[in-house]
Amino acid sequence: MPLDSQFLKVANEYCNPYLATSGTEHVGILLYSLARMTRPQKIIEYGSGHSTMYVLRALADNVNDIKQEKAALLEKTQKLLSSADNLNDEAAIFEWFSSGGKACGVNPEYYLQDYQPKLISFEDLNDDHKYVKGIREAISQIGHDDIFEHMTGQSFSNVALHEGHKNIDWAWNDHIEYKRFFTEFWPLLNPQGGLMIFHNTPSQKENYQAIEWMLNSCGDEAEVLLLEEPHKLNQNGCTILRKKSHYNPTFHHLDRQKTYTSLLQFISRQKQIII
Repeated sequence: MPLDSQFLKVANEYCNPYLATSGTEHVGILLYSLARMTRPQKIIEYGSGHSTMYVLRALADNVNDIKQEKAALLEKTQKLLSSADNLNDEAAIFEWFSSGGKACGVNPEYYLQDYQPKLISFEDLNDDHKYVKGIREAISQIGHDDIFEHMTGQSFSNVALHEGHKNIDWAWNDHIEYKRFFTEFWPLLNPQGGLMIFHNTPSQKENYQAIEWMLNSCGDEAEVLLLEEPHKLNQNGCTILRKKSHYNPTFHHLDRQKTYTSLLQFISRQKQIII
């Protein structure tokens, strides 16, 4: 389910991004790409709209990709394990690593966890508001109701979250109250690279200063990237904070024996699912 013409038609028809109060014609695509790359499971959003649909489509596409990757990983691993000699054959191991299409070069450990994404979106407007009804109709049309939870008629709050939703991988604010949003959700953000993203930070002094305040608050715990759209006066970019307090790059924990153990666990789980 890529960003096909039908998706774009629905997204732009229900939530026109080319408005002075919107400006997500590029941010939506950016969020889609980031979600496809980093594969978040739990996302908190404040201010539902055009970008909501891009994030949902990314999560749904991730689900489909992971199913395909698991199937390809299972197939190529069964081939590897068909002979005990293959485990001591560098050529056979390299063939396993470099084959499999979408499962080329994947880490078996990643597939030991279930991927069950959810976007929880806080919205000030009530259920009966025309805008909210339009958003829900659009999400229904693109087929992503099952991974969307709309918290309408309320501002954001970590207290309102179910316990299972308090391990946050992303927090995206496309509305207001940036400092309070940070205070509410930064402590719940995944310390291994969770992202907190704010729209419209370059053109609004209050928003820009809020980001500076956040960086002073979290110190070395965060990395920051501000992306500006230089051709616009307003709604002209976003800022991404990345929480890195417990992050270790892949090379820190690469180990052939660990990978092999994960592979055996993956095979065992897949057999149980098939049975």
